[in-house]
Amino acid sequence: MADKTKMKNLQATIAGLNKKFGKEVVQTASEMAKQGKLSKKVVVTPSLELNEALWCGGLSGIVELYGNNSSGKTSLAIDTIAKNQKEDKDFIAAWLETEGSVTENILKDHGIDMERLVYWRQEDVVNAENALDIARGFIEDGSIDMLVVNSVAGLSPSVEVEDDLKKQNIALTARLLSKFFRVANGAASKNDITIVFINQTRDNVGQMYGDPATTTGGKALGFYASQRIRMNMLKLQAADPIKEDEGVKIGFIIKKNRFAGQHNPFTKGEYYALYGKGIDSTVALPAILLSKGVVRQAGAYWYYEDENGKPITIDGIEGKFKSKAAFLDVIRNNKTWRDTLIGKINFSRTQTQEEVQEAERENEEANKAMDEIEKQEMTDDIEQLLDGNSSEG
Repeated sequence: MADKTKMKNLQATIAGLNKKFGKEVVQTASEMAKQGKLSKKVVVTPSLELNEALWCGGLSGIVELYGNNSSGKTSLAIDTIAKNQKEDKDFIAAWLETEGSVTENILKDHGIDMERLVYWRQEDVVNAENALDIARGFIEDGSIDMLVVNSVAGLSPSVEVEDDLKKQNIALTARLLSKFFRVANGAASKNDITIVFINQTRDNVGQMYGDPATTTGGKALGFYASQRIRMNMLKLQAADPIKEDEGVKIGFIIKKNRFAGQHNPFTKGEYYALYGKGIDSTVALPAILLSKGVVRQAGAYWYYEDENGKPITIDGIEGKFKSKAAFLDVIRNNKTWRDTLIGKINFSRTQTQEEVQEAERENEEANKAMDEIEKQEMTDDIEQLLDGNSSEG
């Protein structure tokens, strides 16, 4: 804890700045946290593996999904919208389409509620500037929860649209995105909107060392992004739980993650997507539950127990399973079991008891300092009033 005199001076400065710029504009981090101003909304994806790897439980802030073609980027974005619409009746998303690849049939096949998805195409507003201005309007208004731009590579600035094809205009999209983030990033943060940019990889000509691939749109997106996720399709092996005619295996690598805390931000993993059903995370659920301490494994047996070590019974099924396959069968076919177990998973880092107590002590000291300042200001006002009356007399 800082020196009391120093804290008193700090609170005096804060009070003066708030008087000038507005109430509660400047506060201590502990006060901001109590009001929820330091937390970020997390948009949960259908992939438990990806949610686990991101440490915070899903997508948040400005997100870049990138990779080569057919790597599951667009499907992940659509399935994420569908999942959150089903779980939250007030969830509204917006979709800026620059490629013309996402159609009504695709959205309906993924289970999208069309009434809660705002959709516009770049070609209908001529250029990328107008398309992004529409996006900026929704961001500043705060009426949406999630925005998807599909894709960065398809953005066509006005100069590019108007000029002949023979003219080579350099870094137009990069400059446009740089300006967009400067004017829209603050509003997106204030209104807690998750913005997902789908991007493509290109060969980085002349690259001698490291990753030979690069992304389109310049460096601004990578700088402003809170999360960057590289995706690619993996070849199914004999040991995989699905076959080639049943679905695909998607690999991902987290290239940037501001929400990893003290964890390794550069995690990687894989998940499965089934044809006609979408992303299937059931096969990964036992391992995640085991790592979180929700279930226990002893030999071939799997247990879901209460605090006394007694197996918990749900829907008439005892939480004691002879094998992983038996456990998987229950959580795949029994929604109550699945929802109960997933609800026990905590992806975010919680404060320790010591951190909570320290925050309470700081708040108490800050409140005392503020009370002293208010009393002093009241005394000064009374003295000024008395001085004014005596001078008039």
